[in-house]
Amino acid sequence: NANEMDEKGQNENDIIVINIFILYYIYMYIYVYEKNKKWTKWWNEREQKDKKEIIEKLKIMSNEEFKLWLLKECKWKNEITKDDITSIRFLH
Repeated sequence: NANEMDEKGQNENDIIVINIFILYYIYMYIYVYEKNKKWTKWWNEREQKDKKEIIEKLKIMSNEEFKLWLLKECKWKNEITKDDITSIRFLH
């Protein structure tokens, strides 16, 4: 029956879409986990006074000001990229 074939094809397509979604979710989870692991290590390597400076800046600056400070003014500016800012804010 043509309807049964259409339903079977639709079910197979649905399964493919679900599998793609699951694989994408797993990939993103691993990507975020590894990135946060990297920055957790970076954060743990900072001295207490450095952590205090970062936290103080984070409290008083807007997101954009904090990003600019990290990228252009702080002593770790050569270690940090724009993509790292979210992870650093997350660690706080």
